[in-house]
Amino acid sequence: SARLVPVAAMLLRWAVISFELYLVAGWIFDGYFGGVSKSSSEELTPSNFDDTVNKNQVVAMLFYASWCFYSQQMMPAWDAAAEKLALHDPPVKLAKIDAHRHSSIGERFGVDAYPTMKLFVDGLDSGSVFEYDSDLGRSWPAIVKWVNKHVDRDHAIKDEGDLDTFLHQSSLVVLGFFPAGFDKSAVVKSARHFDNVLFAESEGELSERLLKHFEKFARLDCDIVDVGTSQEVKKDLSLPRSGMSCANTPHNPQKADWPDTFSAVVAGNTLTVERVDASAGWGQDLELRCCGDKAELPEWYSGIKVPALMMMMPHDEKLALYTGDLHDPAKIDEFIRARQLPTVTEFTPQNSDTIFHASHKNLPILALIRNPRDASHRAAEDALRAAATELRGKCIITVSGATENHQKRLTEMLGVEEEHLPAVRMMTINPDGHQQYHAAHKYKLTGQITSQTIQRMVTAYHSNTLKPYLRSEPVVSPEEQFPGSPWVVVGESFQSDVKESTVDVLIDFFAPWCGHCRKLEPAWKTLARKLAHVKTLRIAKLDATRNEIPGLHIRGFPTIMFYPAKAKEQPIDYQGDRSVDSFVTFLKKHAQPFDETPPPGFKGVSSGLLTDDEEHDEM
Repeated sequence: SARLVPVAAMLLRWAVISFELYLVAGWIFDGYFGGVSKSSSEELTPSNFDDTVNKNQVVAMLFYASWCFYSQQMMPAWDAAAEKLALHDPPVKLAKIDAHRHSSIGERFGVDAYPTMKLFVDGLDSGSVFEYDSDLGRSWPAIVKWVNKHVDRDHAIKDEGDLDTFLHQSSLVVLGFFPAGFDKSAVVKSARHFDNVLFAESEGELSERLLKHFEKFARLDCDIVDVGTSQEVKKDLSLPRSGMSCANTPHNPQKADWPDTFSAVVAGNTLTVERVDASAGWGQDLELRCCGDKAELPEWYSGIKVPALMMMMPHDEKLALYTGDLHDPAKIDEFIRARQLPTVTEFTPQNSDTIFHASHKNLPILALIRNPRDASHRAAEDALRAAATELRGKCIITVSGATENHQKRLTEMLGVEEEHLPAVRMMTINPDGHQQYHAAHKYKLTGQITSQTIQRMVTAYHSNTLKPYLRSEPVVSPEEQFPGSPWVVVGESFQSDVKESTVDVLIDFFAPWCGHCRKLEPAWKTLARKLAHVKTLRIAKLDATRNEIPGLHIRGFPTIMFYPAKAKEQPIDYQGDRSVDSFVTFLKKHAQPFDETPPPGFKGVSSGLLTDDEEHDEM
């Protein structure tokens, strides 16, 4: 070991010299160039984050960490993009926040890597938040292109040929036919809220012509053909119906800018997809829009007049007319969100984000969790599908299993255990929660699953008479609590054990999978053991992944809070060192006076040691 000392010393000297050179170089650079110019993107904090997002129509946000090399590398491109987009109409504000330092913001918006870029459109209440795909690159032109893609959403149709081309570009299309001078601002605003729906519009005399020309599309019966992946350069598939044609080339809906190119040829009832840019297969999931003729137009089409707003989709009614207020973007949003997905859709990795993004307070998610291979569960799914037609526009309906990872994400949010299937739940995303704690406001269907009970549940939700439920483990009675160990609190006992108790309570909100929580566990048990004799104090713990408390905001694990006996509505966040001595010092300051030395004869407490049983008691 003696031989290592000079080496270590040499490395330390080099580290110091390198750091000094870095400082000198920075000083020379600043002096020569007149100092570092002010950043073009505003630096935010939790105190002005919400206000900034809500006051600007479009805000692109960089969530970074000051210690992260890639975040530092990103800054010049982000500032350059800010300068370019400040000239946009409407102006696009670029801002940034240190999400590592201000972890509550990062956790609130699901930031788990640095840097992360998100686009907020029309404030936080609109629910329109889009995340940047880092595969697109981190240059300022890539950032500007990404923002423009979301902001410049309405395509002006020039003529009939332009309409034909446009309608083959996407499976979800919204078309507006307006008279000259019509105020389209509500439609333009709505267009910014969707990244998987294409918008196009026309004005004046052209609108009348295009409505007549569009009749041939209104007669089409179209489907999205799932091409999938292929190990070969060519792949044959059977079309859903005979007589179909596929006008556009296959594409990956998740990667619109993917450079691979393909051809599609229909012969009879067979579709042949071939990769043309390389002699190899493909690993991306492709899809293709194929159409056949149907005999009749929708009943409403014969009386259609300008102004008109329609949506084309590959499911359900295929073509729908908006009959609401064309100057109300919220109503237009509801019309589109209700038709983004089929009336009943299977919960998949591909559509899960669309389902969550489409949901909001007035359009909750209605989910049936079942085992598709269990015959006894089929009656529940039949009941759901029977009710679905009546529920369009009132909720997003999905069915899911409970075994795959994406399905477990849903069941975890809903608090559904596999042994309790089939189960019907409603939910909306909880803006005050996060992925690991109280992610959703949840509602439970109790009793038999029938078409009628499902419809009554949705009606009760919209009339504000359906009560949400919170997750809770079984209550642990005082007799079941282990003497000298942390007091086990659950959701249903939080009020009595913490809020209504007459003692001071220091409680650890933990997650079983959390490494920092496991590291805290020995100290927490020792603290409980050490102060077990203090009758005015309770050291407690709660598994926040299985128990939810109304009004409680937990942003990370572990979260330690102190509830004073005489001020339970004003808890104090513990921010100190997680050692027994630090906890005792904190309690001496905030709790009722106590003597940390146990009275004579108080068995086994003075040492603060754990029993064998406690050593194996997981938090």
